[in-house]
Amino acid sequence: MPGGYRELFASALKQGAGRGPWTREAMDAVRLLNHALLSPLQHGAQDDFTPPPTHEHPGVRQDTRFCAFREGEAAYLEGMAACAACYARWHLHWPCDEAGGFTQALHP
Repeated sequence: MPGGYRELFASALKQGAGRGPWTREAMDAVRLLNHALLSPLQHGAQDDFTPPPTHEHPGVRQDTRFCAFREGEAAYLEGMAACAACYARWHLHWPCDEAGGFTQALHP
């Protein structure tokens, strides 16, 4: 969408798979970010990850630290509450409850 935003799905293409192939675009984006970061990029709040039936979603901890990227700028988010507030500010689906437990992925 010109002048707008779109989600870049960076997870296994097979629904519910913990691992597996990604799209070329997702792989290129994460490799580019990881190359420039001092610490490798992790999966964040895992808002697109629906675990296989035999596994539980890990959710997030209250003290998990995040980094949000928007328009070439990075913002440090100290803790789950700050990350949830960032999601709300940009009208994004937050997949966890107040305790950090997984509720529902955006793309189950």
